Amino acid sequence: MKKDCKLCALINEDHFNPTRIAKLDTGIAFVNFDQTYLGRSMLIINPHYDSLLDIPPILTQKFMEDVKTLAKAINKVFQPPTINYLMLGNTVLHAHCHIIPRYPDAPRWRLSPLLPSSAEYTMQTNDFYSDIAKKISLALRV
Repeated sequence: MKKDCKLCALINEDHFNPTRIAKLDTGIAFVNFDQTYLGRSMLIINPHYDSLLDIPPILTQKFMEDVKTLAKAINKVFQPPTINYLMLGNTVLHAHCHIIPRYPDAPRWRLSPLLPSSAEYTMQTNDFYSDIAKKISLALRV
């Protein structure tokens, strides 16, 4: 755990978090608060690495397999026509991958998704996030 890293703090929470999907081999998956793209989630690598460049090669391969596993579960639950994957690293220095299902009726179809700041999207209820997390978690087990 890296001091002052908000993603380290998130993955090490010891209380109920409605956005937590599951622990995978290389990290922990969470539903993103921004659900402009229904099912949008992220996999946060554990232990802490600042960026993809810092992750050892074998772990990088395993992490990408976990990203693929999470994406397959999201695909099974929500059946989007396509999925985008983002690893940016410009706002939080902790390697993680956003899995973003894309739908024709959502903003910017066939263009790069715009990821709004927390001030630009509507927060949902804990039950809403928990329901999405449970559905994806169940799909991971099948």
